Amino acid sequence: HNKLVIVSGGSSHLINGDFYTNAIGACVLSDVYAVIVTPYEEYIPQGLPDKIRWIGNVSLRTIMNKADLIIHHGGMGPLNEAIDAGIPQIVLPHFADRPDNADRLVKMGVASKFPPKQWDANLIADGIKKMFAETTRKICQDYQKKNLDTYAAKLWEKSLSHIEPYVLPKQEPIEAETKVQNESKRELPRELLFEIIKKKKAINK
Repeated sequence: HNKLVIVSGGSSHLINGDFYTNAIGACVLSDVYAVIVTPYEEYIPQGLPDKIRWIGNVSLRTIMNKADLIIHHGGMGPLNEAIDAGIPQIVLPHFADRPDNADRLVKMGVASKFPPKQWDANLIADGIKKMFAETTRKICQDYQKKNLDTYAAKLWEKSLSHIEPYVLPKQEPIEAETKVQNESKRELPRELLFEIIKKKKAINK
């Protein structure tokens, strides 16, 4: 089975240029297909191998469910998209909150983390192999289901909150006296009924 890996350092310029060099090197050593997602062509090494393609800047959401793994920088965008897609992650964190994000993913069991001192294609390739393990895939799928269930529940609650219940127009209570009058208009008194019958008989004669 041919594996497809996404490599993305996010849409920010706040990225160490060695990120792409080492990530691509690891993909080559792992003999996988890979797509590089970044708007910055200057980060792309010259002469990419046949199985590696730069596709510019696209929405990760549109391609994540087609991939088997993502290598990223530890940003909230790609890590959340990966969890939603149920795929393992290789994180090469640098700057800001990214190392902390990577630690959390490692504790969840959905990622391997490589700080800058370990940015070596061979080490990262070993991490890719471990992340392709069936046990890791199962953990990723479990988190994917939890995410989907939580999202579905929130969507259901949100949908319910927007439903406007239909309230019947308020009916004015009928006063007892009015009710009696209305009923008397509908019912002929017994005596009057006899008189009408007698008159009809007289006319018929």
